[in-house]
Amino acid sequence: MYCRLYLGKEEGEAWALSARERLRSKFLRTAEALGHHWQQAIGCYERALDIGDLAEDFYFHLMQCHHWLGRRAEAIQVYLRCKRMLQLSHSNRTEALYQALRQV
Repeated sequence: MYCRLYLGKEEGEAWALSARERLRSKFLRTAEALGHHWQQAIGCYERALDIGDLAEDFYFHLMQCHHWLGRRAEAIQVYLRCKRMLQLSHSNRTEALYQALRQV
């Protein structure tokens, strides 16, 4: 997945700048399109957890979806479910998201 600017900031040949701008534009369009599918993603993550409830990534992403939809209480419930199912310490990102949810 695209995470950073292709070939740095403003340096480079014209072909690289053009390619970078095309990748950036495509990424932003894709991110916008996917952003409207949080509710569908919740269903997918719930189904995934029905099959494999020991995958922390699914809990984390499910928490994110609820958070993005403004469902703080549901996101916290997912964290508590994760804690109960995994019975071990969580990743830093899961814990950070939980702490952020508690702050609101």
